[in-house]
Amino acid sequence: MSVEITLESVSNGPVERTEKVLTDHFQSRLGSDLEALGESFEVAFEATLYTNVLYVKGNVHGRMGFQCSRCGERREMTVDTAFSHSYVPTGQMNHGDEEEIELSEQDIDCSEHDGVKVDIESLCIDHMLVDLPLAPACSIEDDGPCANFADGPVQFGDNHPLEPKETPWMKAIRGVKLS
Repeated sequence: MSVEITLESVSNGPVERTEKVLTDHFQSRLGSDLEALGESFEVAFEATLYTNVLYVKGNVHGRMGFQCSRCGERREMTVDTAFSHSYVPTGQMNHGDEEEIELSEQDIDCSEHDGVKVDIESLCIDHMLVDLPLAPACSIEDDGPCANFADGPVQFGDNHPLEPKETPWMKAIRGVKLS
């Protein structure tokens, strides 16, 4: 199952759709700390065709299980990642070596289409994976084990903030008067 857009379907105006992306398609790319929950994630998108350039924007939505990097507890988080991409006809991205072009923000996320259809499933998955936190942690607003921590120092598996031990340097610095 893939998320395909045919150019013919958008030739009469913008199209809005919602499709499913099976979690089996990207679970192996998540690593050991994250786990996609449920059978699929939802991809809601709008596609617009303007002078043979297909503009796609949308959101990937789902739930992810993770091990908190602070307290070590298993937790869940909501994934809601926005994406946008442009597809130009084949050959229109090629510029000569001598020709220097300036890219706009829209030009950066651009690929070529074959004139018939585009598959946006891998694009959606890539945007979602890049947006995931490197070291997921419990939300501070959450009532989980990390609610007491704020952003203080912790050690993996602790359920209470660490209190720094007072060193001779700390005493000496506290005694210095700034003028």
